Amino acid sequence: MTHRRTDRPFRGDERIETSAKATELYKAGHTIRCVSTQIDRPYSTTRNLLAEADIVFRPRGTAPSCSATHTPRSTEPS
Repeated sequence: MTHRRTDRPFRGDERIETSAKATELYKAGHTIRCVSTQIDRPYSTTRNLLAEADIVFRPRGTAPSCSATHTPRSTEPS
């Protein structure tokens, strides 16, 4: 089953919660690409959320590979 990425704009509580989750994952060592997969947002949106949260970005190539830090999302229905 393929998961559809949500490219629609989001604001308010949803944006705050998503930003907090993205920040938590990035600080835990995940790459921006891995974080974007986890929060189901495009790379550019994820990077913008992190920048808005005043994250200090790591230099390119210093994070572990995606497979080393990636935690699969649950595919079970809620």
